[in-house]
Amino acid sequence: MLLSEPIASRTSSYPPVHFHRRQVQEIKKIQNKGGTCLGDVNPTWLKQPGDIGVALFGAGLCAFGGINCVIGHYRLATGKGKLD
Repeated sequence: MLLSEPIASRTSSYPPVHFHRRQVQEIKKIQNKGGTCLGDVNPTWLKQPGDIGVALFGAGLCAFGGINCVIGHYRLATGKGKLD
């Protein structure tokens, strides 16, 4: 590709860099294992290795933020923790 080519032609002819067709099919098999309408019993976003760790980390961040919001509202409402 030359730099003189228009941007549209460079982005539209972009080959997939990270995944080959075989890799996509393998990931698709993992995602569709056991059916495609799985609901909350066995969600597809928890089937690949490492997904549970990422989900737990995200849930921990949300819990940490929520607890800090509750503490902050309590301190604002009662006047505790003020800097004099």
